[in-house]
Amino acid sequence: MKSPTQATPSGNAWKALIILIICIILTIAATLHTKNNIEARAKSEFALVCDEIEVKITTRLHAHAQLLRAGSAFFAASDTVTRTGWREFIKQAKIDENLPGIQGVGFSMIIPKNQLQRHIQTIRNEGFPNYTVKPAGEREIYTSIIYLEPFTDRNLRAFGYDMFSEPVRRKAVEISRDNDIAMLSGKALFVQETNQDVQPGALMYVPVYRNGMAVNTVEQRRSAIKGWVYSPYRMNDLMQGILGRWDKIQDERIHLQVYDDSISASSLLFDSQSNDTLNHDDSPSRQLSVPVEFNGKKWILYFSQPKEQLFYFDSKVIIVFIGGIIISFLLSGLILSLVNTKAKAIQIAKKLTAELKDSETKFKTVADFTYDWEYWEGNDRRLIYISPSCERISGYKPDEFLSDSKLLGKIVHPDDLKLWDNHFEKAHSLEHLSDIDEIEYRIIKKDGSLTFIGHLCRPVFDEKESYLGRRINSRDITARKLAENALAVSETRYRRLFESAKDGILILDAETGMIMDVNPFLIEMLGYSKEQFIEKAIWEIGFLHDVVANQDKFIELQQNEYVRYENLPLETFYGKRINVEFISNLYLVDNRKVIQCNIRDITERRLAEEALKNSESRSNALIEAIPDLMFTLNDEGIYLDFIGDKDSLAFQSQSIIGKRNRDIMPSEFADLVDEKIKLTFQTRQMQVFEYQLPLPAQGICDFEARMVPSSSDEVVVIVRNITDRKKTEAEIKLKNEELQKLNATKDKFFSIIAHDLKSPFNSIVGFSDLLVEQVKEKDYEGIGKYAGIILKSSWRALDLLTNLMEWTRSQTGRMEYNPEYFEMVAFLNELILSFDAIAGQKSIVIKKALPSNAAAFADKAMISTVMRNLISNAIKFTPIGGKITISAEEKESELLVTVSDSGVGISNNRIEKLFRIDESYSTAGTNNERGTGLGLILCKDFIEKHGGKIRVESEEGKGSTFRLTLPVKF
Repeated sequence: MKSPTQATPSGNAWKALIILIICIILTIAATLHTKNNIEARAKSEFALVCDEIEVKITTRLHAHAQLLRAGSAFFAASDTVTRTGWREFIKQAKIDENLPGIQGVGFSMIIPKNQLQRHIQTIRNEGFPNYTVKPAGEREIYTSIIYLEPFTDRNLRAFGYDMFSEPVRRKAVEISRDNDIAMLSGKALFVQETNQDVQPGALMYVPVYRNGMAVNTVEQRRSAIKGWVYSPYRMNDLMQGILGRWDKIQDERIHLQVYDDSISASSLLFDSQSNDTLNHDDSPSRQLSVPVEFNGKKWILYFSQPKEQLFYFDSKVIIVFIGGIIISFLLSGLILSLVNTKAKAIQIAKKLTAELKDSETKFKTVADFTYDWEYWEGNDRRLIYISPSCERISGYKPDEFLSDSKLLGKIVHPDDLKLWDNHFEKAHSLEHLSDIDEIEYRIIKKDGSLTFIGHLCRPVFDEKESYLGRRINSRDITARKLAENALAVSETRYRRLFESAKDGILILDAETGMIMDVNPFLIEMLGYSKEQFIEKAIWEIGFLHDVVANQDKFIELQQNEYVRYENLPLETFYGKRINVEFISNLYLVDNRKVIQCNIRDITERRLAEEALKNSESRSNALIEAIPDLMFTLNDEGIYLDFIGDKDSLAFQSQSIIGKRNRDIMPSEFADLVDEKIKLTFQTRQMQVFEYQLPLPAQGICDFEARMVPSSSDEVVVIVRNITDRKKTEAEIKLKNEELQKLNATKDKFFSIIAHDLKSPFNSIVGFSDLLVEQVKEKDYEGIGKYAGIILKSSWRALDLLTNLMEWTRSQTGRMEYNPEYFEMVAFLNELILSFDAIAGQKSIVIKKALPSNAAAFADKAMISTVMRNLISNAIKFTPIGGKITISAEEKESELLVTVSDSGVGISNNRIEKLFRIDESYSTAGTNNERGTGLGLILCKDFIEKHGGKIRVESEEGKGSTFRLTLPVKF
């Protein structure tokens, strides 16, 4: 028989099979447990990374707010911040190194509607001729980006942009203003964006209030607001600057999306994988939403990670599964209790190993992703670990510090090295193994620039309380130090202003009314000593006599935080009465309410105001007495004001105030005025000019304008209606011309009498004497010769006298004008016949080109004189054997008569003198014939009396043609 304790083969097989089955089950369980552990660790790492990213973003936003607060403090510390000063401030902040990803840091100022044009001109005068506030359009309040650094590339497009014109930005700046906080805007698209790499964005604003104004309530902050220091963030650039390339290109990488307020397609600000081409499962296995709260503004960070592909094929899972199967078969013969004990031990060991590894990974991940510079030293002061952020703060990489143990001390500024050495000696000494005070020192970065470091270190102990070393946190506090320095400068400047101010200043305790400080100017103004002011209530001072009234005013000041007296009578220590302007404001200083009272002696100003008022009254009376129009225009030709009778204005449909000259006046007049405005500003001298414009019911009027500059961008124009003066000048000019003509007539008359009339009579007298001698000598041949000469001279004198008499009658108006109808062709034939003998003496042929008949309506005697002069002149200036042509032609309502010759012709410069009395023109004929010089003048006068015209065409050496027109109808 078998022993009862001895297992049978079948029993052993059964037990072995049971153990094998149990081992396989345990193997499967271990495989599932390993798979679950891997997944749990992945989830833990996922959550840790998400938390670290949330910390980084939150920390960076607060760092940005600190930078903007420093910018606001810079404005508060300076009376005037220039473009150059702002550029230098941003340069010192080194935002590209300390806060990468910022598009820029700028300042936007508030512009009231009535100051818009002046503001635009001021910026243009700084060297930006195309500057304007955009977008265009009328609004009650404008803002404008006037500073933005770096002032290059995309940022140039934002210059002059009005934040109030866009609802998202306006909401953020108003919240920032009302609550005195750094405020993020909602999702926005920047004006800096181009057609390439368009990114959503957000902006952060910090308000800038006017110096010295209270900002304790919302209303006070709205009244005191000056503008905003702000930063625009292009989200892709910002997140790249905060995170770097943290999501490596692999299938398991984390996908980050940032949303504004809520998760929706329209509110998406950033997508870390928007430009990637990797394919992922549409259903991620892990998601996490983390809200980021910043002063009431919420961003939602949505993290997701793709589903791992078959955890079962992970190398660790496969090893556990195959190893478990093998172990199961190897252990199938062992005792079940030993198998169970060993399995539990393995399970516990794996769990502890996984927890320890997870703890180490989590701790190192936190350190690697921290924004500050972390490093750990052992108890031997050897560097054990240094975080990657050391490169952002110092410029040196972690490997450089780990390879050079003395590099940490080398980069400390020489002036701060002793402080740094003493701190670490104390920190590592056994009696100081605890937290010690934070220190601040400077380091020299790799690029040579300085950075301020806030340094804090803590001891590290193991579970047995053994000292292992120290953990050190180094924070870049450069921006804070700059703000502190600016604040110190501001306090110094305020004290200097307080001491040197030319107004009296009192500082009071807002609760008690006790005087805390008084400046030297007030002491000098009122004659009281400083001791008589300090630690006394304001109403106890001798110069404020009405104690009850002043106590009431003090209570009013506590309630309203502002009291103002326009004209407060005070009495000095010496009894002198003066008038002052008294202004009190309540504000906080180191969480203590104080009152600043500004006291200005306005005694002289009031006297000056009275004098000015009297002067203005006299000026207004003088202006009202002036009959001229007065206008005020700005440099753009816009009417600002006018004084004068509205009926004297050319534009009367409505008021001209606020209208542009070019919009209501003719373009020629507008061009003239714009030119004169430009010259006035360029020369700073008065411009005098004349112009014409139509007035209602008066027609075209003449004006004289005198334009002078009244300010840097305004001119005053005094306009006088000179229509009557112009008419008088025209009449005077006409009278002068008539007088000149009469003088010329007189000169011509005397010339003819003195010379032309005297000459033929001299010939007659002279040759008559010779004729008497010839008669005595009975020289009949000489008698005939001299008698002929006397005859010619007599006829010439007769012609001259005839023309002179006719011309005189014409000029004096005594010649009667008696027009009548007569037959012109018969008249011309008869007249031409009388010249045949004279023309025959020079063998000149007179040709006629006349119609069969032609009627004329004219004074026959005058036309006879005209034609006789024209034909006589043609014969006189045509050489022997020449030709004269006389023609007539009817044309509609006039008759054209032409006299042409083939004579010597007339030069062009002499043609103009033919018909002028003041230009005597008379030449000898081809046989030395003499003329009177009045013939053609008579012709012109007689033809013009008929309403006709006479003109001449001539060419030297080829002859002349005279054409005259006569009416054929009455």
